[in-house]
Amino acid sequence: MSWGVSIIGKPSNVCRELDKYNDTLSGQSKLEYESALDHIKALVCENFATNSDYVPIIQVDASGYGSIDRNAQVARNCNVSIRILSAKLA
Repeated sequence: MSWGVSIIGKPSNVCRELDKYNDTLSGQSKLEYESALDHIKALVCENFATNSDYVPIIQVDASGYGSIDRNAQVARNCNVSIRILSAKLA
């Protein structure tokens, strides 16, 4: 099964929307997404820690898939892209 999500916003809002997306999935796609979710959120939080002066607008595109053989997970893949869409101008 596979899953994919694309979200644009402030880092804290992106993390909230990543959680909401989880609620839309079911079955194997949900299991695969939940395995990747904490890692994706950590990438957002670690790379875009907010300070009071500037909070960037970012775009997170993430997708993944996995396969099962005889009820055992045999492969998983996750791709994540994070881009800054705004920058502080001097």
